[in-house]
Amino acid sequence: MSKRGRPKASARSLAATRQLLIDAGGRAYAEFGYDRVTMAHILAEAGVSRPTLYKYFANKHDIIQALTQQALQQLLLAIRHGVNAVSTPLEQVDRAVDAYLCWGAKQGPVCCRFYSEMDHAQSPIATLRQTLMQQLNDYFEQQLQIINRPLPDRLMLDALVSAVEFVGSQYFKNNDYSASQQSRCQRVIMRILLASLAQEDELQLLPPVPMQVG
Repeated sequence: MSKRGRPKASARSLAATRQLLIDAGGRAYAEFGYDRVTMAHILAEAGVSRPTLYKYFANKHDIIQALTQQALQQLLLAIRHGVNAVSTPLEQVDRAVDAYLCWGAKQGPVCCRFYSEMDHAQSPIATLRQTLMQQLNDYFEQQLQIINRPLPDRLMLDALVSAVEFVGSQYFKNNDYSASQQSRCQRVIMRILLASLAQEDELQLLPPVPMQVG
């Protein structure tokens, strides 16, 4: 007679536990940052036993890396989904910007922490962001080739990414995700991108320069 052992956890249960730990790691990381967050902080957020935590992740770096990879993959998929849903270049830019801002608002404090650690050599966001930027550049170049548009200088693309990230960082760090604030940031980003990338016959389609109020 074979002994009955502890029933094996289903794949769904294992995935759910892993996601619970990633979410807990995100809350702890958002509060303390890469350098100060500890496994004890993550344990307190997750409410699981120490053996359970270490069954899935060996250290805090592994958790934050999983968190970062997941968040950036969600951003990439959201942008692709938005762009692929429309056909004109103007609509595609608008959908990409909207996907980016909505993604950051959904990430909340974690996104603020990402932006504060972009240049932190040990934090996973520093290296994974570079991978994401390459993937996005490749994707947008493919989209431009599909509609037979010339490819901008890569230096121009890098400069535009920096400008977009600056506006996004201002939006995310203020924790004001109201429709009016998102619309404001979207208008600014759209103006920057379209003014830089529009062809001569499209300049009349540029949105007006956002003006100060009051």
